[in-house]
Amino acid sequence: MKRLILVLVVLIMSSIILAESVETSNIAAFESKKGSLLIKEYHTVASIKSMYSTMLKLDVLYIKDATTNITHKGLRIEAEETKSYGSNTKYSFLDVDEVESLIQALTYIINVQTTRETGTQQPYREYVFSSKDSFKIGVFSDKSDYTVFAAVGNVGAISLFFKYNQLTQIKEHFEAALVKLNK
Repeated sequence: MKRLILVLVVLIMSSIILAESVETSNIAAFESKKGSLLIKEYHTVASIKSMYSTMLKLDVLYIKDATTNITHKGLRIEAEETKSYGSNTKYSFLDVDEVESLIQALTYIINVQTTRETGTQQPYREYVFSSKDSFKIGVFSDKSDYTVFAAVGNVGAISLFFKYNQLTQIKEHFEAALVKLNK
């Protein structure tokens, strides 16, 4: 019994320490603000279907605190997977500066296939962009095959896979979101 209690205490303390050490975006922190009236406005940019029917949705998000008139803007990335018993949805938020960095990373990743050697002797490689609020996107290459992947959400993240030729279209959607964010 004492061991069980000790294990539970250690698990609880570990989860508290982990939760406190997780960095998050400014928009995510503002979105989770308590004790204020928040007005949220979503503007859909795109919905992109992955190889296995999971959807990636991009929304420009404006949040205004009605009591202080402070407004934050950013990008909300949503992944929804449909299962036989229902659906699962996860969200990640990106600040404007992270969207800019993401576009630069995607430009680099798009050029990887043309600048890297190809062939069966090439090692496995990954190119990954990670945001503050649990969004990842990248490419992994096994020999000469390139596959785009993304993960949305923290615990129990939803993974998505795209064909490499969809990467340019995905980048264009993020660029469209950035244009809306800079208005």
